Amino acid sequence: MTAPQNPGGTPPQPPAKPAKPRSMSAKTVVIVILVLLLLTFIFVNTQSVDITFWITTVKAPLWIVLAISILVGVAVGFILGRMRYKPPKQ
Repeated sequence: MTAPQNPGGTPPQPPAKPAKPRSMSAKTVVIVILVLLLLTFIFVNTQSVDITFWITTVKAPLWIVLAISILVGVAVGFILGRMRYKPPKQ
């Protein structure tokens, strides 16, 4: 007597299909292009600048100032985008 080909009684599975390559959406392409442009703009501007706060003045590389400004802008946009308008109850 020969051993069963498929123990457990489960039917054999067909071979897996190869994964189709995914295409990027237009939104993803635009975001990638904007990020590359921002990074290029940041790293081209390497000179030091004076930043005046209310009382003090600080000297810092412009690329750091730009990077911090962009990060703060993204954070504020994210937070405001997550807020939903709730109409007042009457």
